[in-house]
Amino acid sequence: MHSAAATAPSVVEGYSLLGVVTAEKGYINIREEANTDSEIVGKIRKDGICEVVSIEEDWCEIESGEIKGYISSEYLLSGADANEKAEELLAEGKELETAITMMEYRYGKGVTDIQMEICEYARQFVGNPYRWGGTSLTKGADCSGFTLAVYSNALNG
Repeated sequence: MHSAAATAPSVVEGYSLLGVVTAEKGYINIREEANTDSEIVGKIRKDGICEVVSIEEDWCEIESGEIKGYISSEYLLSGADANEKAEELLAEGKELETAITMMEYRYGKGVTDIQMEICEYARQFVGNPYRWGGTSLTKGADCSGFTLAVYSNALNG
């Protein structure tokens, strides 16, 4: 189900041409390019909303949350159909969600790339010696020294 009616004003503030995802359940992939071989750059849930940038045959270019990319037009309502669906969802008291990054999909909503980089950096030193008052990640650190050294690397790295 796909409508290309671009003339219907959006019922959701901030959207020119509203799109609403119509997947059966779960998430729909948002791809970097308009093909299934392209990298997945984000995910959007059933009933998720987006700005429809353009409609190109079987693919729609969208923007949702921090994500820009393409989804198959078979999973998207736009124009008047999207407005009708959004009004229905809002009347049911549902929150209209936007897309999430792949990092958020893997680790949870709200997790940033820098948070994961800090954790990945710190994880390589787990198991190194404990040394009271130490601040060396390789020769030994206590808990506060470990934290200080990891965050120091994040700030200066």
